[in-house]
Amino acid sequence: MTEPNLTWMTYMRKLIKDNHVNHTFWCFNANSGDTGGLVKDDFVTWDEEKYDFVKEVLWQEGGKFVGLDHAIPLGDNGITLKKAKGL
Repeated sequence: MTEPNLTWMTYMRKLIKDNHVNHTFWCFNANSGDTGGLVKDDFVTWDEEKYDFVKEVLWQEGGKFVGLDHAIPLGDNGITLKKAKGL
C-alpha cells in the first residue's frame, strides 16, 4: 500500500466501481510480486488495510460475496456463482 502501486490500485478500483465490473484483479496470496495479496506472509492472516481498500468493489449480492465457483460458496459469507442473480 505504497506508491506507485497505491495510485495504480486506486485508479483500478475506480474503474471497477464506475463500470460495475463484477470481478476484481485482487490476488489472495501474499507473494503476488507487485501489489501483494489479501493475506499476509503466513497465508492465513488478512491484510486488513488492503481488504478495507478493496472491499467496496468485491462482487456482493445481498450482503454476501460472490465467488467464481458454481458449486462451492466463497467462505461463510459467500454464495456460488450459480446462485448470483447479477449475471
